[in-house]
Amino acid sequence: MKKLLAYPFHPSWSLNSVLCYALALRGALYALHALINVAWLRYQ
Repeated sequence: MKKLLAYPFHPSWSLNSVLCYALALRGALYALHALINVAWLRYQ
């Protein structure tokens, strides 16, 4: 159990999880940026 808590990710797919997290973060930032642009243009 301690080993499981110390290493939550298996080394082979930890890179995949990091890539998925980076893609999700990038997508969220892009969506937020687009939303802010639309609001800015609308209330300008």
